[in-house]
Amino acid sequence: MRNTGALLAILIMSLFQSTTIVFAANNLGKGQLFPPPMLDGIRIELEEGPTTLSTDSPVFVIHGWDLDNWKSRSKVEQRDFLENHIFELYIDGERIELRGWKHYYADQDLMKVGFYVEFDAGHFRPGAYVFKGVWSPGGAKETTVVRFRLP
Repeated sequence: MRNTGALLAILIMSLFQSTTIVFAANNLGKGQLFPPPMLDGIRIELEEGPTTLSTDSPVFVIHGWDLDNWKSRSKVEQRDFLENHIFELYIDGERIELRGWKHYYADQDLMKVGFYVEFDAGHFRPGAYVFKGVWSPGGAKETTVVRFRLP
């Protein structure tokens, strides 16, 4: 009976390790190369609520998905993740064309898939804009207002 606790702990750990875990939105960004070094400017975080930025600053939006235990996933699971987990961005109701970014973190056995767009300084005129992100599958949504002001 002394080994019952140890066996239970091993069973729970093995169940946890074999569970498919897909993290959305909030977990994207914990890796060493995030945001990707090619992005310049101020990141607009949809989850942080309303914000005010200067019109003379370049800005970008990037969100997406994480999938852990990448190497132990089947090719079908990996392909499904890379092809079917997406992020869409709308600004004032208009869908914005996004670029894709993928990165594998070997030290964490973690694959990140991001979708991003960059806007040059001066792109937004002074005023308020509604930014809405939609993560699929699942349909999670975040909406925030970004106000741009003159410098």
